[in-house]
Amino acid sequence: MTTDSTPKDLGHFTLSDLENDNCFNLEPHDLKKINEQRKYLSPDARELVTRNTIRNIVKNLGLNGITVSEIAKLSGLDRRAIQKHLDKLNGLREVYSQKRSGNLVHYFPNGKPLHQIGLIRVGDENPFLDITIAQGQRDSLYFYIVEKGYSILDGEVSEGAVMLPVEKLDYFIEALKELKQNCEVMKYG
Repeated sequence: MTTDSTPKDLGHFTLSDLENDNCFNLEPHDLKKINEQRKYLSPDARELVTRNTIRNIVKNLGLNGITVSEIAKLSGLDRRAIQKHLDKLNGLREVYSQKRSGNLVHYFPNGKPLHQIGLIRVGDENPFLDITIAQGQRDSLYFYIVEKGYSILDGEVSEGAVMLPVEKLDYFIEALKELKQNCEVMKYG
């Protein structure tokens, strides 16, 4: 359903519109119009719009799984572009895939942690880390560590993430200390 407050073309879209679910209150013909106007954007902005479109389609419509063909039908995007962005989103752990019925791959939203407890930002320049404790399924706790970068065009962008069970923290810290010691031995002989 298109409302008066819904942007009609990409010239009126802001990055925050594309990062949240505002663009999915649009009718399918509005998504097709946005796809047609994509060609007028810079390559970086076009990549961002495309990735966010795919991310939000999976998030909003992929709870039971969604295929590349279904995303292509909804968005009007090229299947190869969709696959490239799904691979990137899968690497960032924002979506996950599962084969069904032979070779048919379905994509699902990985979702945000159920409950985030606090936030610590590590680093003052690119890249930096956002670290939270997240309460997941069955009340399990995880350290959710997201590497982010910042640019004027894109704002904050997740580059990758790691989820570490809280009970494995001591083991993880010891492994990092051992790795650091090995690096120092190699560096200083």
